[in-house]
Amino acid sequence: MKLIGRLKTKPSSEIKTSRVGIGFECYDRDLFDPEKCYDLVAATGMKPVRVQTGWARTEKEKGVYDFSWLDSVVDNLVKRGLEPWFNVGYGNPLYMPDAPNSTAVGCVPTLYGEECKAAWVSFVKAVAERYKDRITHYEIWNESDISHFWYPEEPSAVGLAELIKLTGKAIREACPEAKLGTCLSESRPEFMYELFSRLEKSDIDFFCSHNYDRYPENGFHSPRDLMNRELLDDLGFGHVEMWIGEGGHAS
Repeated sequence: MKLIGRLKTKPSSEIKTSRVGIGFECYDRDLFDPEKCYDLVAATGMKPVRVQTGWARTEKEKGVYDFSWLDSVVDNLVKRGLEPWFNVGYGNPLYMPDAPNSTAVGCVPTLYGEECKAAWVSFVKAVAERYKDRITHYEIWNESDISHFWYPEEPSAVGLAELIKLTGKAIREACPEAKLGTCLSESRPEFMYELFSRLEKSDIDFFCSHNYDRYPENGFHSPRDLMNRELLDDLGFGHVEMWIGEGGHAS
């Protein structure tokens, strides 16, 4: 093929905003080397980067936090002109002896007794206090409507509303200006209705769906998405932004 030109691009540091972001998920479980990613991500011209906060990786001894790994991620992204935002989620085997995996992925702190709930609140406050000058958006839990991420019980909109209120209060005690959100996998309207019927307007600012059933660039144009937008508006949550937190087609 004959080269006829090159696409002119700008790195993230040279643009102000971007409607497209990238996921940095799973580093909370040490599943990839971020040093190989920072410069490549910054070269894309994207701005938002979704980062998971990793309670189990941070608190390996009760009451003792080591944020060095998360500091490194946040600082490396920020200095390259990227805008990390947090998914605050997952459990900690220290407080969940029956966790089905080593990092208590999907284990919900409100389902493990008062000590676990109090430890969760303390951790969340510590996160918000430490990063309040760098992080503005906090997404509470991940894909709460599927069983893999709501252990040891079945997914519950009532339970998610409780978790959002508890976690959001802790975040805003340390960072009053924080924007709060949550995300669902399937975003079924009946689950959405039950969830938002139990929330106050001040509890949530954005909502993410994970649209792996179609191309993310098509946006929120499916009948389900349009129904959910109407549902939010009807329930008084017209201010809530709808995001695609994860999306695309799995390879």
